Amino acid sequence: MKAATQNWTAYYPLFTGEDDEGRSWCVVPWQMFRTVMDIVGTFKSQILEALYDRARAARGRTAALTTQLGELRQEANRVFERIAAQAGRECGWRATGGVTQIDGRKLAAGDLDVVLARVDGSRLTLILGEVKDFDLSLTTPKARERMQAKIDGAYAQLRAKASEVRPVFRALARSLGIEPERYSSARLVLAVITSDYLPPHMFHAFPGVAVDTLPIMLDDVANDSQRARALYGRGISDLS
Repeated sequence: MKAATQNWTAYYPLFTGEDDEGRSWCVVPWQMFRTVMDIVGTFKSQILEALYDRARAARGRTAALTTQLGELRQEANRVFERIAAQAGRECGWRATGGVTQIDGRKLAAGDLDVVLARVDGSRLTLILGEVKDFDLSLTTPKARERMQAKIDGAYAQLRAKASEVRPVFRALARSLGIEPERYSSARLVLAVITSDYLPPHMFHAFPGVAVDTLPIMLDDVANDSQRARALYGRGISDLS
C-alpha cells in the first residue's frame, strides 16, 4: 500500500513480497495491467487472422487446417455477436443474432450479426449491427490503413444487408415478436459494433460503437436525443 500511495509505482512497475502469514502479494500499476491486456487482445485477434490468411494462401496443401481455422474464427465471431445481443436485451431491446433468413428466405448478403428492435410510442426502431472483433495495434506498420480497410469492408456488408432488409423489415420485426399493428412508422439504424474503442474519425459512413458503450447508444437512439442525431444520424433512415 505504501508503494502505491507514495507513487513508487510510477518508477518501479512491479512489487512483490510476502505478508506476515507467508502469503505472496503483487502490486502492478493499473496502466501496466491495461497495456498488457491490450497486447494480449491484439495478439489473440491478429495471430488467428494471420494463421488463417497463411493457411488459405497455401491452398490445397493446408485445406483441413484452413477449414478448422475458419470454423474457429466463425465461432469467435458468434460469441461476440451473442455478447452484443445480450447487451441490447439488458437495455430493454428485443435482440437476436446470426440471422440467416427472413420469412423463410435465405439472405444473399450474409447473416445479420445483431438485430435490435423496439417500439417507442408508435415508431419502430430496427438496428442492424455489423459486429467486428477489431484490435487496433498502433505499433505495427500501416496499422491504421489496414484497420480502415476493414471498416470500409464492414460498411459494404452493412449496405448490402440493409438493401435486403428494407423490403421485408416487417417480417424481421415480427420474428422478434413485434407485430405491424404496434407501429405506424419505422426507421433503420446501421452501426458497426466493435470489441474495443476505435477513434470516431475512422467511421466516416456509419457510426461505430464499442460493445461496452452500446447501452449509451441504445439509450440515446431510444430517446431520439440531440446527441443521437449528431453521433448516429449518418446511419439512420426511414423505413415506412
